[in-house]
Amino acid sequence: QAGVETIKPGTKSSEIQTAMAQILDQKNVQASLPHGHGLGLEIRDYPIIVPKNELYIRDGCIEISSDLPLETNMVVNLEVSIFRLETGALHIEKSFLVTATGCQPLGPQDHVLSRSPKT
Repeated sequence: QAGVETIKPGTKSSEIQTAMAQILDQKNVQASLPHGHGLGLEIRDYPIIVPKNELYIRDGCIEISSDLPLETNMVVNLEVSIFRLETGALHIEKSFLVTATGCQPLGPQDHVLSRSPKT
């Protein structure tokens, strides 16, 4: 939820990742690196939601920081995975439309978890 609350125009992609990581740390949840990405022309598009880094996007015409600020009408996807040897894995992935005042979820947001029977 913390990452979702930061989705709005002008927020840098690394700020979203930081909020996601902080809430997992506060709740003592051992998860793989929370991250995300834009959805656009490709399944994984810009912005890339990862920790702040000094990487740049270069293609011969442009050179910009990979820590892009969100813009209205961008679609972003947030992901977190939890792996437990004794019980299995959980992967949560949600998509959001960036609006002028925040974000709108794309698809249902209810969480229904079930456990597969051991075979």
